[in-house]
Amino acid sequence: MPHAWLAAFDPEEPVRRLVDGEDVAYRRTPVAEAVERAGHAAAVLAGAAPDAELLGELAVMIPWLQAFHPDAVLELDYGRALTSLVWPDDSVFDLWTLLDALQEGDEVDAGMAQERLNRRWARVGMHAHDG
Repeated sequence: MPHAWLAAFDPEEPVRRLVDGEDVAYRRTPVAEAVERAGHAAAVLAGAAPDAELLGELAVMIPWLQAFHPDAVLELDYGRALTSLVWPDDSVFDLWTLLDALQEGDEVDAGMAQERLNRRWARVGMHAHDG
């Protein structure tokens, strides 16, 4: 999953639902808030890490989100398979920890948050190649 999607969400937003007796995780947020958060993330990266791949992902995602009505809702549905691999998923928290640390110039916390994200999603990628 591109990390840019994670920038659209707030770590405090609810993340889980029960569907047909199975746990399936999803995140949901108003598009207007997603655009605002993604824009803030892009501004932080432009100042602290202008070469970051995430900044390029956000540059594509933000205009795409802006094409939707501001009252629309953005949903990131993990599906059953991904939910089982990452739940409980702290990726949004880790991404915002990374961005906050970059904004504060704290390279240690930024590096630790980036490592957690990389480790979690590398495991998902390895699992995808096993199938």
